[in-house]
Amino acid sequence: MPTRRHSQEPLLQLVEEILEAGKKRLAGDGGIDALEDRRPRPKRVWNHIPENVRERFIDLALNSPELSPRELAVTFTDAESYFVSEASVYRLLKAHDLITSPAFIVIKAADELKDKTTAPNQLWQTDFTF
Repeated sequence: MPTRRHSQEPLLQLVEEILEAGKKRLAGDGGIDALEDRRPRPKRVWNHIPENVRERFIDLALNSPELSPRELAVTFTDAESYFVSEASVYRLLKAHDLITSPAFIVIKAADELKDKTTAPNQLWQTDFTF
């Protein structure tokens, strides 16, 4: 019965590739320290908004201060054919100090109800309206 011999070429090739990668890292600026483990980082973020698009969006925001961030996102997408999410709009506006805080109306609660109850079970629910 003939014996089967498995080729060890793929394993040897893998070892050579690993050694070659280590040599390249050693030959770089890092020296022996280059062989330390490091976190992989992407060279470019896939969903980064390019600078020219950011500038066009900020121009739109400055020219249309009456629009809400949601309306700005929709208007920019319609006008420029470039989708910008509402979250990205908030980040861009906040980075340029263009977020305005909502106008709060301070309402003070009354000391007592204006429509008094006269029998049990007349007041089932109340709210804070004026």
